[in-house]
Amino acid sequence: MSHHQDTLVMYVSQHLKRKDVTSASMLQIDSKGMLLRYGINGVEQKDPVRIPFDPPLMGYEEVKPRLLSMKVDAEV
Repeated sequence: MSHHQDTLVMYVSQHLKRKDVTSASMLQIDSKGMLLRYGINGVEQKDPVRIPFDPPLMGYEEVKPRLLSMKVDAEV
């Protein structure tokens, strides 16, 4: 899923409540959340953002459905 940059930008934008996020890439994912590097107005930010999963994932099979659900939430 890390190659879906538009979706990752939506996750970061929603989490940070910013509309000027222009890029994002996934650095890490685990049962508790994901770590994303991101850029604002084309400038990569020094510190990545951690977006938690609520509730935490119970297993690998929950990753794709959860990310798709988060995408729907971010589009609203």
